[in-house]
Order: sequence, then structure tokens, then C-alpha cells
Amino acid sequence: MRKAFFIGCGFLLLLVVGGLAFVGYTFIPPVKALYEQFEVDQPRFSALEDSFPFDVEAESQLDVDRFTTHLELRVTLVDYARTLEEDIQRSLNDDSIGFIEQLRVPFTRALGITTHVATTFEEAHMSLSEFAWYSRVLWATLRNLDKGAGGMALAPLRGRYSELRQRWEEATRDDEDAPTIDEIIGAEQDFPPAVMDTALALVAQDTDSVLAGLAFIEAEPFFMQAHGNDPESLQDVVFPGESGSIKLDGR
Repeated sequence: MRKAFFIGCGFLLLLVVGGLAFVGYTFIPPVKALYEQFEVDQPRFSALEDSFPFDVEAESQLDVDRFTTHLELRVTLVDYARTLEEDIQRSLNDDSIGFIEQLRVPFTRALGITTHVATTFEEAHMSLSEFAWYSRVLWATLRNLDKGAGGMALAPLRGRYSELRQRWEEATRDDEDAPTIDEIIGAEQDFPPAVMDTALALVAQDTDSVLAGLAFIEAEPFFMQAHGNDPESLQDVVFPGESGSIKLDGR
């Protein structure tokens, strides 16, 4: 099945939509630099898979420490995304720089994204495959909440899964090969009961932090799919827009 991803962080939308809308010689150098930087950082993600191997089949019990590390890593990534987004917005509103330079801002500011993310995962000693597994566990838990699981303490987390499913369906409605959000998360039987019981208890302990780590909900399908060893994993990317979706095929 052909993979499809969608990313909704503001700075990434600016990056892609900006590139598609203003193709020309002015923007070829920064766009090329972004792809070149991705090529430089891709081996680091592959190395994470080798340095910190993860076996989903062995996860009969949820590793509390690693799941917690995954939740903390989410908040770290969100904080970085917010800071970058604010930095881009300040530059876009800076009248002291020229118009063309303002248009370049999303590209130039985004140059360090893959490097920063790779470093963050290296410091956490976590591969993308492991992060993807815990992300799927988290979203399977949120899916169960929308089905009525859990008590009142988990009320702030209800509705997040339904929102994710709706936005994914809207973004991929013209792509017959795109997996459903439940296919990405996994079926109920893919998660041992003990794993789900522990995950439910953990997210109930600090719903505020869990919510903080879900701030950029559009990026979730991307992070739920393990693709750290696949240099071609971004071949099909679906970016949801206000009216339909935009695809970036190839690089």
C-alpha cells in the first residue's frame, strides 16, 4: 500500500505552499538547500534504527519509562515547532527586510528542522520506529476514549481522535490509495490488553502534558508510521489545505 502522510504544522505548510505558489529562480536555491539538508540528515535517522533497535512483537507489556520518554519528546518537539513558527511570523512581519527576503523566510528558517529533530531523537536514545509504536499506542488509547473508555478525569482528551480522523479523511479524500487513520493506528487486536491498560493509566496522570504533545495534530499520521530507514518515505506527502489537499510527489 502506498504511504501517504500529512503535516499541518504552520511552518511546514508555509514551507510547502510557499514553494508551490512562488516557484522561480528566487526560490530554487533555498528549496534545493532544504532537500540537500534532508539528504544529509537522513542517515542519522537510519542510524537511530541500528543504535536503538525496537521490536514491536516483544511489546506484551508497556515500557512505562519509554512511553513516558515518548510523551516528553512530543512536548519538546511541539515547543520547538512553536518557537520556529513564531520566529518565522516575526520575520514575515519585519518591514525592515525586503519583500523577496520575507518570502524566503519559511525556507531559510526551516533549514535546521531535520537536524534539530535528529538531534532530539538521538538525545532521547529513541528511533523513529519506537516513537511510531508509542504514538500508535497513544492514539489507540485516545480512540478508546472516544468509544467511552476511561472516567471523567480523561474528559480533556476526548474528541482528539475524532478530530484527527476527520482531518485525515478531508486531506486524503481524493487519494484512493491512502490508508485510513485506523489502518495507520492499527486494529484493536494489535495492542495487548496489558499495554492499553497501562497507557490509559499513564495518560490519566497528566492530561495537560498529553494535550500539549498533541498541539500539532496534523503531524500525527506522519509520526505514527515507522520510516526511519526509508529515504523515499516522503515520496507521497499530503498537505491538508483549507480547500482540498496539496500533494508533493517526489523530491
